[in-house]
Amino acid sequence: MSVLGNLSRPMRWFHRDRQTYDAITIETVPRFKESGLSGDEWRFSALVKFWQKGNVVATKSCGDVAAACKYLSYWHDTVWEEARGKPTFDRSLYCDQEGCNEKHTVTYLLKAEYSREGYAGPSSISKYVCFCDRHKTRGDCGLEDADRNYEIVER
Repeated sequence: MSVLGNLSRPMRWFHRDRQTYDAITIETVPRFKESGLSGDEWRFSALVKFWQKGNVVATKSCGDVAAACKYLSYWHDTVWEEARGKPTFDRSLYCDQEGCNEKHTVTYLLKAEYSREGYAGPSSISKYVCFCDRHKTRGDCGLEDADRNYEIVER
């Protein structure tokens, strides 16, 4: 049993500056329309995909790429709420490094939480974070997200 199993209700911690999506792509989607009345022709639309950890978590579509670009800011702010409660993949398996699609290999317990002004304080509940081998070294520049602020609890 891991050390996390002994903690009372540990919670996964995420960096406060974490972005909602790792990538957003816009694709042109062609389709062939067949009609005995008006004739056959190719039509096009745009498909916007919102990505996390290499997985599409939401999509939106509209008439063309230019329109998709105009709607993108609004969709960025609203799609996440629409997708809530509809998990498309198990996020708990992945590295917590933003933009990384690898499975995590190491788990750390957060020792202290820091305010934006740099003041340290104990966490009210146990919080942990997970990284892959490539991102397990956090460096010494940050306060919260630094090697000295993590205690390894699981290998």
